[in-house]
Amino acid sequence: MNRGHCYTITAVLLGGGTGSAVRYLALELPISPHIATMIVNLLASFLLGILTATKSRFKQPLFVGLGVGFCGGLSTMSTFGYDVVQIFHESVAFLTIYLSVSIIGGITLAFIGYMIGKRINRGDNH
Repeated sequence: MNRGHCYTITAVLLGGGTGSAVRYLALELPISPHIATMIVNLLASFLLGILTATKSRFKQPLFVGLGVGFCGGLSTMSTFGYDVVQIFHESVAFLTIYLSVSIIGGITLAFIGYMIGKRINRGDNH
């Protein structure tokens, strides 16, 4: 393994640990754990959109550490899947809202983040 890979793996470990810690803290908020999971997933989508659009501003280890590491640690497909099963047994109406906001919101926020990132890259602040 070369030095570049070591830097990248270290960045992913640090970013992933930090993202996971932030997700854990969100689950400790006085809100429904389902809502907390949805919020961190939406936030990760938004941040990954910005990061993707501004990729050229980062060295490879930092980009991967923030994207794969932090955003990957922050978001959680496994908890999302668990939440879907739990909510299904509680309320199909809430499940419909939860799925709609999570999926449509995640894609929309990734797109908005990407567009903001493009503006950051151009230096266009208006």
